[in-house]
Amino acid sequence: MLAPTFYSIFSEDQELTDLLADYEISEGVTVPAIFQDWGQRSNFPYMIFKLRSVPDNHWNKEKYYLEIDIFDYSEGGSTVKAKQIARRLKILLHRLRINEADGYSSIRVEHDTGDLVQEEEENIIHYETIFEVWAWDSQFVEESENV
Repeated sequence: MLAPTFYSIFSEDQELTDLLADYEISEGVTVPAIFQDWGQRSNFPYMIFKLRSVPDNHWNKEKYYLEIDIFDYSEGGSTVKAKQIARRLKILLHRLRINEADGYSSIRVEHDTGDLVQEEEENIIHYETIFEVWAWDSQFVEESENV
């Protein structure tokens, strides 16, 4: 699973976590409002990330889309905070290369797209950004002479 690796990248970046609300996981214990797959009742702004597997034509390489939804509340409709978070994520992830993580020997990330999403609820700001992730199997890389 790549999710723990990405959660660590997000939660360990002080600049990103300063932009997000805190989420109380138990009385007096808080973590940055970063959720996987589904959000919890949290203060704004918060983010939800999902990894979606995409079929690829190489038997030892897996491709994913890392979809990140950023939610904020703004009575004036300001998108500034959501765009700051999206910009920080792009700085963190675009062209990122990770060695030896989650059973993969090499992981590469590139920004794909990002934009505001219209929400039905007034004053809710929703920004979605998507990254492409390629992960190569450790055993394949170790045994291959061509990598």
